[in-house]
Amino acid sequence: MSTKSFDVPPGTIVKLSGNDTPHCGVVFDRYNSVELIAIKDERSLKNLCKIIAINLKTVEYHPVTHKPPIYQVHQEIYSLTTEQIKERVKAVRPKYEDTEYHIINNNCQHFAYEVSTGIRMSPDADSFKPLGGLIDMAFKFKDFGGDILGSTSSSSVTSLQNFQSDLESLIFDSSSSVTSLQNLQSDLDGLIGGSFTAATTIW
Repeated sequence: MSTKSFDVPPGTIVKLSGNDTPHCGVVFDRYNSVELIAIKDERSLKNLCKIIAINLKTVEYHPVTHKPPIYQVHQEIYSLTTEQIKERVKAVRPKYEDTEYHIINNNCQHFAYEVSTGIRMSPDADSFKPLGGLIDMAFKFKDFGGDILGSTSSSSVTSLQNFQSDLESLIFDSSSSVTSLQNLQSDLDGLIGGSFTAATTIW
């Protein structure tokens, strides 16, 4: 699939190519996807879920792989309208935003499948369940999505703001104004005391 546009219908679940783990998102339109990533809260050391938009026309590096985003269809092609996707993201956002990420119970596939099909599931995570605590133990030592970006907190905040601002524009029809960015910054400061590491995405 092209790095500059999606050639599948809106609602299709796609995954990043060239990544060790199947990080997934939902195609919103020809140039945008909606995805769940995780950021690490430096105070609690927990990975917190964030819903973002990836714009293929403007994003140089994906926050999961830190490489140019290249996607492929994950399993099946689902077809929705952009309005249906908007309503579904609005409906499920409270269930995911700022919740604790978990590789088996709360990951990007759960979000993607719930938006695309209405059913919360993660086929890849289900294959790990028989391993039980071994996966949890491994997860504590190594994030499955790669190492944390070695950038400053301020640049991390700016990057997250850009991704979330794109989401606000897509789903909530709001402009990427300075005020909206300030509100996002305020929300982040209130949540984690104003400092967090770059998006370390797992799935």
